[in-house]
Amino acid sequence: MVARWLGDLDGWRVDVANMTGRYKDVDVAHDVARAVRATMTAARPDALLLAEHSFDATGDLAGDGWHGAMNYAGFSVPVWQWLRDEPRLPLPHGMYPAIPRLPGANVAAAMRAFAAATPWRAVAHVMNLVSSLDTTRVATRLGDPAHVDVALGLLATYPGIPMIWSGDEIDMAGADGEDGRWPFPWHRPESWDRARLGTVREFFRARAASVALRRGGLRWLAADHDVLVFAREAPGETVVVQASRSSHPPVRLPAAMVGRQLVGLVGADDVTADVTADGDGVFTLPGDGPGVRVWVAG
Repeated sequence: MVARWLGDLDGWRVDVANMTGRYKDVDVAHDVARAVRATMTAARPDALLLAEHSFDATGDLAGDGWHGAMNYAGFSVPVWQWLRDEPRLPLPHGMYPAIPRLPGANVAAAMRAFAAATPWRAVAHVMNLVSSLDTTRVATRLGDPAHVDVALGLLATYPGIPMIWSGDEIDMAGADGEDGRWPFPWHRPESWDRARLGTVREFFRARAASVALRRGGLRWLAADHDVLVFAREAPGETVVVQASRSSHPPVRLPAAMVGRQLVGLVGADDVTADVTADGDGVFTLPGDGPGVRVWVAG
């Protein structure tokens, strides 16, 4: 019946998939995922099967069930932990533990650990998000508008499928999931944060124009308290991304890691400045922040 009515859709998203097939000591979640995948494939072989998942989804992404899941554990929470100004974020309903503020090296290690426990095909198809209808809006959670821009820049450049909760691109606020579900204010364009909208458009235009940002692999280049640097690589193109949560010492990278020159694509400046390796074959990336810069390596 499901295949009959949904077989022509480009993709399926199963709601609350982390609970599907699980009750007390019964756990047939993987059997359910495989059955849905087989049914979907029979109806439309190129359709995409995604799962809502509020926790660690690595155990549910074995490769023959969901193509991907919502990536709270491997993306959202680490980004929140890095960019939140206050040491802890208390949640008034008490359902979830407070979130500590962590240095960049710990955040990169967490993101690497979750990606390493998941097949790459699933990493490429997880839904990355910085807020959703079930969470505090990113503008409210992070507070600092510059940190919100960094979160959205990471959303546009990290492996996976970026998912923007309607209104985050114009700086809508919301203290929790219910408070964040107000309709998009189409009738009040004067309330939109046009600078935020412009930043989001800039980063996602860059993503749309780059095969490496859309489909490339991931290689971490540097991680310190206040800065993360990684490369996205595809045949014929390497893109370097630097995300900073505050000012920090300039990052020095051997040019042998990526190439002889970094050509500015998009970022914290109106035009991100090109960077050329010095006589010792070392790049020096800027130390100011917060911000996200993206270069194409050549």
